[in-house]
Amino acid sequence: MTAPALRFDYSRLTGSGEAGVPFATHVGVSIESADAGGATARLEPSPQITNHVGSLHGGAVFTVAAGACGAAVAAAFAPELDGWLVVARRAEIDFLRIAHAPL
Repeated sequence: MTAPALRFDYSRLTGSGEAGVPFATHVGVSIESADAGGATARLEPSPQITNHVGSLHGGAVFTVAAGACGAAVAAAFAPELDGWLVVARRAEIDFLRIAHAPL
């Protein structure tokens, strides 16, 4: 007899709020989609995450990228991820232009 296939609830990775990473939630990052193929995160501009030149703060831009990356990793390793502690060892971002619109 074979064990039943495990089904991971990818919806656990989407959204924001209490289930999310507290800092990313504070910044306003929401995870739009996450499945075994990747993840999509969104960030809406707001005065709280705008810098002194009127664009989105680089830290907020990095945070939305980190959120998408985290959701993609979680989705790729689900359901085995339960009980694991996964942290980034290194991260790098190249800013192409000033961000004013939703990311």
